[in-house]
Amino acid sequence: MIKDPQMTLKTDTLHFDRSKQILYYKYSGTIKDSINTLTSNTGKYSLQNNKFQAISDVVLINPDYILNSNHLDYYTNDGKAFLYGSSTISSDDNFIYCEKGFYDTKQNISHFTRNARIEYDDREIKADSLFYNRNTGFASATKNITITDTLNHSVLKGNYAEYFEKLDSAYVIGRALAITNTNKDSLFIHGDTLLVTGDPKNRIIRAYHHVKFFKSDMSGKCDSIHSNQRTGLTQMFKNPVLWSNQSQITGDTIQLISNIETDKLDSLKVLQNAFIINKDSIGFNQIKGRNLLGKFDENDLRFVHIIGNSEVIHFVRNEDNSLIGIEKTTCSEIHFVLKDGAIQNAKFITQPDGETYPPSKLPENVRKLRGFQWREDEKPLTKEDIFKLDEK
Repeated sequence: MIKDPQMTLKTDTLHFDRSKQILYYKYSGTIKDSINTLTSNTGKYSLQNNKFQAISDVVLINPDYILNSNHLDYYTNDGKAFLYGSSTISSDDNFIYCEKGFYDTKQNISHFTRNARIEYDDREIKADSLFYNRNTGFASATKNITITDTLNHSVLKGNYAEYFEKLDSAYVIGRALAITNTNKDSLFIHGDTLLVTGDPKNRIIRAYHHVKFFKSDMSGKCDSIHSNQRTGLTQMFKNPVLWSNQSQITGDTIQLISNIETDKLDSLKVLQNAFIINKDSIGFNQIKGRNLLGKFDENDLRFVHIIGNSEVIHFVRNEDNSLIGIEKTTCSEIHFVLKDGAIQNAKFITQPDGETYPPSKLPENVRKLRGFQWREDEKPLTKEDIFKLDEK
C-alpha cells in the first residue's frame, strides 16, 4: 500500500521504477482519493504528474455514478479522467456511452466523442460530440444529432442541439428535423429552429422560420408552427398553406385538430381570409370566406363550413365528367361536402346570389376570386423537399 496526501494505492504486488518515478502493478489494484475509488486489472502511477493509468476492467466509483472503461487516464490532483475505448457511466439520472471522452470528476463536466450517447428514462441523445454538465443537467450535441423520444415515438435531428434535463426540453438548429409517428405514418417537420418543451404527457413542438412539413397524405408550409401533443392542436402562423389530398388551403392562421386517441386528423379551422383551391382540368374550383371550419374523415377533408363573406367558383360536371357550366355564387354562409378535394354537394345559407354560366359566357378574367394564389410550386412532394428553400 502506498499513501500520499492526494491518494492511496493498494495492490498485492507493487513495482517501482525509480528512474522514471512510476509505480505499477500487473494483477489488480485500487486507488482512492478524496472523491473516487478506482480499480483495474493493471495500472501505473506517475509520481511526477500524479497520473494514474488504468488498463483492463477499469471501474471508477463516485458517489453519483459508476464509470467503466477499458482504458482510463486519471489525474489525482485535479480529478480529471480521460477515457479510451468502450466506456460507460451509469447513474440514477442517466446512462452514458462513448469510445473516447473526458470527465472532470470534481466539476462534473464532461465531453464525449466516438459513438457518444446519453440515455434517459424516455429519451436518448446521440451525436458525434456530446458535452454534459451533470450539476445543471445541461447537454449540448454537435453533428449528426439524433434525439429519440421513446415514449412519444418521435425523433429530433440536426447539426447542433441543446438539452435541458431539468426542464425536459430540447433546442435544435442546423437542418433541424422533427419526426413524429402518427397512425402508422410519419410526419416530418423542418424549420430553421426546433424547440421541444414539456414532460412526455404535455409535450409541445415549436418550429420557427422557413417551416415545412410532409406526410404521405398531407403537407404544408408556414413561418412558424406550434403543436401540442396533449391536446392534439397544431397551429400554423404567418402565410400558412396546407395541401390536403387535391386541395390547397390558405388563411391568416390554420389550426389542425387531431384525435389524440387515434392520431387521425379530426377537424380544421382557418381563421381570417380562408381560401380553398382545387384544380380542375380547365380551371380552378375555389371556396373563399372569412373563416372556415372543416371535418376530416380518414384524414381526408370531407365537410367544410364557410362563415362570412362566402364566395365560390365551381366547375360543375355531370356523372360522365362532362362540363355543364361554371357556378359563381356569393353568400353569407355555405356548407360543402367534398370528395377527393372537389365539391360534391353545396348548401347555400342566407340569400345566395349567383348563377351557373356556360363556359363561353364567363370570361377568363373573372374565373378567379380576389386573393387567388396558386402555390403548387411550393408544395413538398417528398420528405427531402422540406429542406429546399423556395426561390424568391
